[in-house]
Amino acid sequence: MVAIPDSFSPRGYYNGVCGYGGQVPARIRADDAYAALRHIENLPNVRGDKIGLMGHSHGGWTVRAAMDRDVASEARETTHAQHSFAAGIAFYPECTAGAWVADYHAAAPLLILAGELDDWTPSAPCQRLADSDSEAGTAGEHQDLSWSPSQLRLVCANHASARGTTRKGRDDRRESRRQGG
Repeated sequence: MVAIPDSFSPRGYYNGVCGYGGQVPARIRADDAYAALRHIENLPNVRGDKIGLMGHSHGGWTVRAAMDRDVASEARETTHAQHSFAAGIAFYPECTAGAWVADYHAAAPLLILAGELDDWTPSAPCQRLADSDSEAGTAGEHQDLSWSPSQLRLVCANHASARGTTRKGRDDRRESRRQGG
């Protein structure tokens, strides 16, 4: 079963919000994810306590928000979802924006996949997020798939000959990052 919530089109952003993520903040998108969870958690043949969340780019940012302990609690209350997400996978999310970032604690296992040389969504802020959650005793790096006792894991790709680049967005920002600015 797959549910694909659309946080942009219903709000008039038919082409997404690339480069302007604040137009539909991740906290609002987390509510959309929990509304989708609420919709599918009671369907026949669905185990509501085993539903995961996965997203790329803005979707990864949404996953990161939805997996925060406090955001998850608020979103469940707002949407009347019976469960929280059992796990999350965020591909190259934004890891600096969001009021909850300063006190981030993953509510369930969260895997963040980021490219070290990515020039649009750098991995360093995600590493700091993982490190701070680890220092709080709820996250860190692990080699096994049990993810216990930690909740947050960052996998960062590093390839010496790779050049980080994006295909869409503000060309001036991409060029500035390529030149070290």
